[in-house]
Amino acid sequence: MCVLALNVKGNINTLPTCQCDTDCNDNSKCTTDTCKNGGCVFTPISCNDGDSCTYDSCSNSTGCVNTRLSGCCSCPEDCNDSNSCTTDSCVNGKCVRTDVNCDDGDSCTYDSCSNSTGCTHTRIQGCCSTNNQCDDSNSCTTDSCVNGKCVRTDVNCNDNNACTKDSCDPSSGCCNTPISCDDGDSCTYDSCSNSTGCTHTRIEGCCTTSAQCDDGDMCSNDSCVNGKCVRTPTNCNDNNACTTDSCNKLTGCCNVQISCDDGDSCTYDSCNNSTGCTHTRIEGCCSCPEDCNDGNSCTTDSCVNGKCVRTDVNCNDNNACTKDSCDKSSGCCNVQISCDDGDSCTYDSCNNSTGCTHTRIEGCCSCPEDCNDGNSCTTDSCVNGKCVRTDVNCNDNNACTRDSCDKSSGCCNVQIPCDDGDICTYDSCNNSTGCTHTRIEGCCTANSQCDDGDMCSNDSCVNGKCVRTPTNCNDNNACTKDSCDKSSGCCNVQISCDDGDSCTYDSCNNSTGCTHTRIEGCCSCPEDCNDGNSCTTDSCVNGKCVRTDVNCNDNNACTKDSCDKSSGCCNTPISCNDNDICTLDSCNNSTGCTYTPVQGCCKCADDCKVSNSCEVAQCENNKCKVTRKPGCCVSSQECNDGDSCTNDSCENGKCVRSPINCNDNNACTKDSCDKSKGCVRTPISCNDNDICTLDSCNNSTGCTYTPVQGCCQCADDCKVSNSCEVAKCENNKCKVTRKPGCCSRSEDCDNGDKCTKGTCLLGAPCNDKNVCTVDSCNNSTGCSYTPVQGCCQCADDCKVSNSCEVAQCENNKCKVTKKPGCCSNDNECPQDPKSPCSKNQCQKRKMCCKHIPMFCPKSSNKCQTPVCDVRSGCGFKPVVCKDNKKCDKDKGCDC
Repeated sequence: MCVLALNVKGNINTLPTCQCDTDCNDNSKCTTDTCKNGGCVFTPISCNDGDSCTYDSCSNSTGCVNTRLSGCCSCPEDCNDSNSCTTDSCVNGKCVRTDVNCDDGDSCTYDSCSNSTGCTHTRIQGCCSTNNQCDDSNSCTTDSCVNGKCVRTDVNCNDNNACTKDSCDPSSGCCNTPISCDDGDSCTYDSCSNSTGCTHTRIEGCCTTSAQCDDGDMCSNDSCVNGKCVRTPTNCNDNNACTTDSCNKLTGCCNVQISCDDGDSCTYDSCNNSTGCTHTRIEGCCSCPEDCNDGNSCTTDSCVNGKCVRTDVNCNDNNACTKDSCDKSSGCCNVQISCDDGDSCTYDSCNNSTGCTHTRIEGCCSCPEDCNDGNSCTTDSCVNGKCVRTDVNCNDNNACTRDSCDKSSGCCNVQIPCDDGDICTYDSCNNSTGCTHTRIEGCCTANSQCDDGDMCSNDSCVNGKCVRTPTNCNDNNACTKDSCDKSSGCCNVQISCDDGDSCTYDSCNNSTGCTHTRIEGCCSCPEDCNDGNSCTTDSCVNGKCVRTDVNCNDNNACTKDSCDKSSGCCNTPISCNDNDICTLDSCNNSTGCTYTPVQGCCKCADDCKVSNSCEVAQCENNKCKVTRKPGCCVSSQECNDGDSCTNDSCENGKCVRSPINCNDNNACTKDSCDKSKGCVRTPISCNDNDICTLDSCNNSTGCTYTPVQGCCQCADDCKVSNSCEVAKCENNKCKVTRKPGCCSRSEDCDNGDKCTKGTCLLGAPCNDKNVCTVDSCNNSTGCSYTPVQGCCQCADDCKVSNSCEVAQCENNKCKVTKKPGCCSNDNECPQDPKSPCSKNQCQKRKMCCKHIPMFCPKSSNKCQTPVCDVRSGCGFKPVVCKDNKKCDKDKGCDC
């Protein structure tokens, strides 16, 4: 069957039959394909867009096409050329464009138009038409428009009150803040006058620092103690005994070297910083006899050819009965000698020619030696001047000796013999008891010597030794107990066979001993009934055994109850393990096993819960571990990083952070951000450390440094008007003085003198105020100052020839002295009086003398001691013993 249909061009197509719309697809986007009454119908679509400015058509492949007709419009929007400088409209189907008028009627703006942004009105710098246009929102200026230009006048905030600090705040205007007159000094009374400002009246006698107490006197130490000035004299003592210490109020301490010259040519004069002047006598030097006086009355002292000569005084009075000696302080001493020889048996006397005599008194004794009779068996003594003889006791209290005495040799103590002739004794001697004969154990000569009195042994003597054999008490009867008593011998006692058991018949057999025959079926105690089965309770009732099963039930649901014949009841704990790691397995004695879930335990991730979409749950080692997705957030609070310098928020599950703006548009603050505090606006320091500038800050422009009129930091900051002026900067103020004797013009000179090359000539004084110059004036060259030879004003003007010399300026003349103890060569080192034989050496590095001692060898004669003389060298002098003892050359004074 065929269906007739019109195509888009009005042609009739013959189409196949169809059953549904999908059978009718003609692959054209310009028709709507349907199946009607079994045949395909292709209906053209409408491409009319209702716009009179488009040409409407259809393409089989793309569908409707609406082509714009050039220059045609139907509404103002069709004419929009995206140019902000034109006004677009549609008139009679055509676009009309009119330029925009950008004149704003303001003579102070330059009007223009941009295709993208439209009209712009650029302000002409400095131009105004009304006062309001000049308002800079700064309360510290009065703004007005004069002849088309803005004029700004600073507001005068001066309230003419010296007690307020006048300033202006751009936002609030004038600010007159009372100033603080507190100078931090507790010693001033602080007040303020509206006309003159702060005054600080000094409280009499008060101080806060030691500097306030300085009276300019260099001889006092000024300090502030408890708010009051205390002055103590300056201690000028330099602890040097070689200086005279004084104090000058203007210059302070003065420590002047003292002179130690004693005018004596025989002394070496020096000064010790600790003890002062020392005048060391030059050994052997003299100028008069008095110089040689050694204070020794035992010598006659004289001075011969500048050297001391000393002669020993002769104190011998030619009397054998006196002891002649000399005392250094008192001179000769002739003391009567003592002839007492300490022997009461002599008559002592003295002869002036021969000395002491000692005559023996007949029959007298004075010591035991006088009574010695040559007999060693007597003790001889002298009692009351007579001899007494006592027999010597030769008893040595030794029982092992025989004591006797021999006249020639004395006591004799002879050892006694202790042998008793018995081979079975050990013979010895004890000093207290005498001979002892100790029996040798086991030794014998007869059987009787071996009898030890013990009835339980048979004793005999065999080959000189005792042999003991135990007595045999066995009667070969099993029904007796055999034993032996040392005193009575063998003992055979009948044994008892009673075993205390009523269920046995007890008897004894001489061969086998006791027998206990069981009586069948008899019991006397529970033990008789023990069948060795721990699962029965055995008892003896009326002489018969009764057995009852043991009850092993412990009423515990957690044990398995049973009985073992050998060990008895067995209550074995049951196992409650359900092999589930997430349960806590236990047992209740009443109910049995219980399985309690373990909180937080898991076997897989599904066992774990999360609280929000940012959390991820995992099961690790049977524990739930909840972690957060990196960078994930649920709320802005979770994004707070604790940093006050960021704005934190949560967007689409992620944290977003943006920095905050801390700029306060104030040039006098340094704007920064502190993570903990947020915006920090720190006032900048405008201190340029220049005392000669007034430092301030303007909120718009920043630091300003205004020079302080007349201030200086150094002399170069100060100006002079001519070459004769000298500028100094003192206390930050310029001080201009005139050079002495300088001139820049003749008017600067006196007496009609002329100024020539900066100096007044013809009658002008040439005094340079220097005592060490001769001042004169030459008509051609001007002033001249000739140095005076040898003149000085201070020690620095004086010269020394070496480092040991010290120069001083006294009365304008140089005085050169030598430092005490200082040297530059060995010849300048004096002889050390304490070490006359020392070698003198100048240590050039330390510039001081060193005395190296010279040691003389000792003498083998103990009556001589080594001495050293600077002239003769080493020698010896005799040793003088105390108490007039004689000296022995080998032993010395200890003889």
